[in-house]
Amino acid sequence: MKKSVLGLTLMALLFLSSGCSMFEGFLGGGGKEQALIDEGQLLGVLDREGWYQELPYGMVQIPGGTFYMGQADEDVAASQINFNRQITVSSFFMDAEEITNNEYRQFLYHIADLAEKGDRYYTRELLASVVPNPNVWDQEFTYHYGDRMTQYYFEHSAFDDYPVVGVSWDAAEKFSAWRTIFLNNGQQAKNEGGGGLFSFGKNKNQADPAGAIGGPLGATGSQGGAASGPEASTFVDTSPIESRYPNFRLPTEAEWEYAARGGKEIVKYPWGGPYIRNRDGCFLANFKPGRGAYADDGYPYTAPVNSFLPNPFNLYNMAGNVAEWVRDDFSPVYNPLVWDLNPMFTYDSLEESRSPHFGKKVVRGGAWNDISYYLQTGTRTFEYRDVASASIGFRCAMDYLGQ
Repeated sequence: MKKSVLGLTLMALLFLSSGCSMFEGFLGGGGKEQALIDEGQLLGVLDREGWYQELPYGMVQIPGGTFYMGQADEDVAASQINFNRQITVSSFFMDAEEITNNEYRQFLYHIADLAEKGDRYYTRELLASVVPNPNVWDQEFTYHYGDRMTQYYFEHSAFDDYPVVGVSWDAAEKFSAWRTIFLNNGQQAKNEGGGGLFSFGKNKNQADPAGAIGGPLGATGSQGGAASGPEASTFVDTSPIESRYPNFRLPTEAEWEYAARGGKEIVKYPWGGPYIRNRDGCFLANFKPGRGAYADDGYPYTAPVNSFLPNPFNLYNMAGNVAEWVRDDFSPVYNPLVWDLNPMFTYDSLEESRSPHFGKKVVRGGAWNDISYYLQTGTRTFEYRDVASASIGFRCAMDYLGQ
């Protein structure tokens, strides 16, 4: 006991007499490394914070890999637009579930708050352009009683955990841009908190983030593309680039199909088998099983986003429930055009605007009102980017840096 007390006393005296010099290499990036740099050696810049990309809440990691992209069964429509081709996809993060009504509502509340404060980018006009269109439940279906869905689907808490619909591709992009700023500024506030001798990882950016953290929404500048900086919006990404999370975005078509397959090769459906029922005769997704038999799978319209079992990557409803926007423009000759490493196809808005497919965005996965053909992992279809539908929603993806 006496030896322990004596040892602690000596350590304290040593610390007081030497100041912080004994901890220079540990805390300050000095010590041997700095001495070597002073001698002209190449060690890189010291005091760089390490990077570990945590999974954002609600996302799963999709490991990169190579797979055969394309149709996994007969081309029933004889479209010849999705021949098989070997593709490599890098690791990325993806939402385990489709974006829900309540998650999207958080986005709208932020925009409304900012617009009320007189923001020059996020105005009432922009808010009106991203609010889900409730009339899609009436407009899309002939002689259909859709009042209960039109009046309650987005507003009522009974549907909070159901996928948001009635949003265009452009609205999904604006949501993704907002989510990027929201996460980065939230992480910055988290890292700037705390204190004490061993509190590392504090942000070195001297800009005051108070307005950004307290504000509702804003431009993403060069990172997110929603606007062009603080002169356009009061809510901007103030986090330093070296510790900034990558942008949330819509998955590419190749990423979506790779994720839907769950690591399996040339599978017809995300659960891996060729059938739409399990061995007990229960349907494995929310779709239109037969002629007018919408409710045979348990849900006449959409289902909660965590309904049915996930695929091997722990992704829910990659087939059925709602079809999903992806990032790519639609082209019937996609395969010959794109590279075989992280492919993505987009039209040049100036040079290719005369294409008959200009403005068409790829939609994947099938929906509650689709037959099983559209649920297949290899089925491609499209919708115009400014169209809102009762059967199309979305989920976000994010690059996994360093992987």
